[in-house]
Amino acid sequence: LNKFKVTSVLTSALYFYLFISLLLFPESLCNGFGVEGNESVYFLARRTSTLMLGFSVLVFLLRNTPPSVARQAVAFSIGLNMAGFALLGAFESIRGFVTTSILGVIVIEVLIAAIYFSFWVTDRRHYR
Repeated sequence: LNKFKVTSVLTSALYFYLFISLLLFPESLCNGFGVEGNESVYFLARRTSTLMLGFSVLVFLLRNTPPSVARQAVAFSIGLNMAGFALLGAFESIRGFVTTSILGVIVIEVLIAAIYFSFWVTDRRHYR
């Protein structure tokens, strides 16, 4: 079982889901977190969707990459991205800006961040 490949395919699917949600259903995404949206927010969501598509394609295309410096960079970047999402989600939850529905999302983001950081650490041992 290639853990990097499985994780990358699942993460790619998650990013693709975010792409579709941000592009086509930004209102629904905002409502799901209890955030009041408006045209400015939806505009930014649609523009952000292209980042999610880019991450989705990147992670999917690298799914078969053996341990390397390139894979290290991607693993660290995805880990950092997901950790950032989780920290911002936690911050917004603590300040009461979003509903508790964010908590499940934070758990998933922390899990993905931890997995990608573990790939980064493991690969780094091979390329010091």
